Amino acid sequence: MNIEEWKIKQKDRILNNMTVQGPHNCWICDLGGRGQKYSTLCVKMPWEMKKKTVLSHRFAFMIFYDSFELSESLQVSHLCHQHHCVNPEHLSLEPNHVNMDRQICRGIYPPRCKKHEPHRDCIL
Repeated sequence: MNIEEWKIKQKDRILNNMTVQGPHNCWICDLGGRGQKYSTLCVKMPWEMKKKTVLSHRFAFMIFYDSFELSESLQVSHLCHQHHCVNPEHLSLEPNHVNMDRQICRGIYPPRCKKHEPHRDCIL
């Protein structure tokens, strides 16, 4: 199987194992780690020798944005604040401090985004 076929298979794996929930159409991953804060997947990348466990939202970002060389210093944030969401429209690659700053938005009453320029706004 070539890399393009593998990517299609992985997209199908995500799309066939999620449910759409909530007013913002979050794609909730129905695969591993449902009892944990973040869902995880066991994946064998075609260029690696063995399987490894990856965060499902980080893997979804890589697959849907064709971005496999993600720096370890960058995090994939949930704009929707739903930890099991793998909807690529709800994911943003950004530094840790922006990801942490998003927690403030969720804690404001009523919840609203305090803006994270030049990064995308939260989906609340």
